[in-house]
Amino acid sequence: MIAPRIRFLAFGVLAATALRLWFSLAVHPPGNFLFSDMLVYQKHAERLRALSLGVWDTFSSAGYPVLLALVDPTGRHFAPIAVLQALMGGLICALAASIAWRLTSSRFVALAVFLANALYFPLIYYGGLVLTEVPAAFFTTLSFWILLSVDSPSDRRRLVLAGLSLSLLSVIRPNMVLLYAGVPAYFWAAFGRDRRAAWRALKPFILASLPLILAACVHNSILLRKPSGLASNGGLNFYLARAPVRIIHYQGDYGEYSIGPIPNMRRYGPERDVRTPVPLFDEGHFYKEGLKQIWAEPRLLLTSFDNIKEGLGLGLQDYWPVWKTPSGAAQKWLLAFSRAFTWVILLPAAGRIAVLGIQKKLWEDRGAPWLLTGLSIGVLLATFYFYLGDPRIHVPFDPVLIAFSFAAVAAVRLRAAKRTVQAEKRSAVAR
Repeated sequence: MIAPRIRFLAFGVLAATALRLWFSLAVHPPGNFLFSDMLVYQKHAERLRALSLGVWDTFSSAGYPVLLALVDPTGRHFAPIAVLQALMGGLICALAASIAWRLTSSRFVALAVFLANALYFPLIYYGGLVLTEVPAAFFTTLSFWILLSVDSPSDRRRLVLAGLSLSLLSVIRPNMVLLYAGVPAYFWAAFGRDRRAAWRALKPFILASLPLILAACVHNSILLRKPSGLASNGGLNFYLARAPVRIIHYQGDYGEYSIGPIPNMRRYGPERDVRTPVPLFDEGHFYKEGLKQIWAEPRLLLTSFDNIKEGLGLGLQDYWPVWKTPSGAAQKWLLAFSRAFTWVILLPAAGRIAVLGIQKKLWEDRGAPWLLTGLSIGVLLATFYFYLGDPRIHVPFDPVLIAFSFAAVAAVRLRAAKRTVQAEKRSAVAR
């Protein structure tokens, strides 16, 4: 016999997946929207199938193109990636609900988190595009779910699975490798601030993570013929995040390459376009140019905070790419969700983390999940500040943040209810 809770959860996952399938197959098929980053991923996947990779294939990480190549070995169909991303979207709802259950032990909160993720429009929308947002959201949520389920340092199976999940996430979205910096602190807090226990847990976790990450770095290093990380676009993003440049152009052997972040294109005119003799994948060069910009104009360290404002959906841009429909309804929906992210999702979770920090409860085992989430928010803000202030950057974090946001609200309501009960008891005694 299958437990009623499992049946209900399975039905919910099927319903959330069906909604996403309808959207990605009937309303917004991924194959109908191939340009910019989406076309880059698709062409990268084509070269993977043909085993004809070049230096430009290091510019973005290979994780998502590999997924595209595996899902559709022929390279002629886009339905398989739509189906996979729809299924990932449905599972995200269950994983986020399970995280909420662990935080609150409340079925109501878990159900609310499930429904919020099931109907969260950005997660539905990005499933209908050849972009990394939904796979990255899946592995982010899966990594959190596994880490929060690790009971002890001897739970090697879950530790290995967590390491594998986070490494898969990192080769899809390289900025996510920064999450590794927060894991030691999480283990330390989760295991009673026992350094030895944290180290014992960290070893299988890291050992499970290294093969895939190292393989991706070696792969890129071979193509570039020099040491490289998971992708070679970091230097250019770092430079464009602070340089007063609208679009940067490079004329290569295979044509013209042009990149311009949306905020830059809205702030500056064509007179701020620049041409570089250096390939856009030359990370070292662009990191140096970015640092030169800061050295020449230290005020850029302050103006770069505008990137955080942009990333939080409070600036000049909306989710990219904009889905334009004749009625404009789709764009309004995306805009509404973009504006709501900071106030409805991020602030409640961040507020709860701040309160636990003030109370010095973040370092306790019950506060460890909130500590990990706080460090993850730090990774998100650092990505905005240093590299790319684009609202879609936060989408992989959204399911987890929704779970923690609802848990934060539930904690406030529970505390208020306890105070009311205590006040009633005191009043009864006084009578």
